[in-house]
Amino acid sequence: MFMIPRAGGPHRCIVQKPLWESLEEFKDRNPSHRYSEDLLKIDLKYTFLMLDYLHTVCHVIHTGIQDMVPT
Repeated sequence: MFMIPRAGGPHRCIVQKPLWESLEEFKDRNPSHRYSEDLLKIDLKYTFLMLDYLHTVCHVIHTGIQDMVPT
């Protein structure tokens, strides 16, 4: 965890290592190197459910991975 200073007070950031392989690694293990439509639907469904839970129940906002170095 780390803090980013901002006008309204510090912003707490939580970083966690992935628990399993990435979707890209999973895709690369598939001989066709593609996702099936069914697999993609399941992945998206659970990703959106997880983000909704973090936002509505935990009041945590996931902002994705971004380079923190200003350009």
